[in-house]
Amino acid sequence: MRTFRFYILFLFFLWCQSVQAQLMSGVITDAETKMSIPSVTVSYKGHKIAVASGIDGRYTIQKYPGWALTFSAVGYVSQTIYIDDRTSVKIQ
Repeated sequence: MRTFRFYILFLFFLWCQSVQAQLMSGVITDAETKMSIPSVTVSYKGHKIAVASGIDGRYTIQKYPGWALTFSAVGYVSQTIYIDDRTSVKIQ
C-alpha cells in the first residue's frame, strides 16, 4: 500500500511539472542601429494571444512549440518564426 501511495504521489508530481506554463522571452532590436524597438506586437499567427514589447524591446510570452510567432511594428517589415525548443528569440 505504501508503494502505491508513492507511485500516485510521483505521478501527481510529474503532472504538475507538465502543466506549468513555459515562457519564452527575447529582445527586439533594429538591425542597422542595434537599438531596441519598443511597442512591437508579438503574437501567435492565427491565435488571439499577443503581447507588446517594453520600452527596452524586451518581451515575454507563453510558449507553444510548433506555432508561428509574428513580430510586427509600424515602419518595419513583419517577421514570422516557428517556435521549437527555444526559450529565447532575438529579433533584428
